[in-house]
Amino acid sequence: MVLNFLFGKKEQKPVQPIRETVDPRVKMGEVSIKLRVLVDKLQRSYDALISKKDQLFERVVRAEADKDRERAAVYAGEIVQVRKIAKTILIAITTLEKVVLRLDTVKEAMEAKEILSSPELGVLRPLTESLRGVMPEVSLELGKINENLEEAMMSFGTIDSYNYVPEVRDQDVQSILKEASEVAVQRMKTSFPDLPASARETERAQTAW
Repeated sequence: MVLNFLFGKKEQKPVQPIRETVDPRVKMGEVSIKLRVLVDKLQRSYDALISKKDQLFERVVRAEADKDRERAAVYAGEIVQVRKIAKTILIAITTLEKVVLRLDTVKEAMEAKEILSSPELGVLRPLTESLRGVMPEVSLELGKINENLEEAMMSFGTIDSYNYVPEVRDQDVQSILKEASEVAVQRMKTSFPDLPASARETERAQTAW
């Protein structure tokens, strides 16, 4: 340092890395759009499952008319599996619609920080896991969206390891998922009518709901 002074050299200060500033409102707006795309994709899959269920239901009815109880049981079992998948997808749709509605209320930065720490956004992680075996491509997209939200939280300068919503209580998240499940069951009652009486034994044997 003395030599630098004697020879007129200025001391070089360490170069600070350039950190890109992220407006959390912009980031959350982008997330909202991506979630809407996923909801549309999930809805198309749900509609396709209803169509498949209708075809299987007709086969159950025909098998019942032919007194072919074994074939009717096979088709009834397929309907049970379709309904399980449909329920998982409909829960995701119902929950993501609530998340989108929450994101769309953001008007200022502090609101964004509050929403990032809300139970509504805390449900994205369990949804990612529940969809992994049903719609892996949607699960992957939800994982990327979680990363985008983490980036938004980092813009506030506070983040706890990988979990960007550490203060969200698990019971709050589970409460939201339970409510979404109840709504899904009610909505499915019109799309998935009861099976013929003789085929209900198969349903009771394969599902608990």
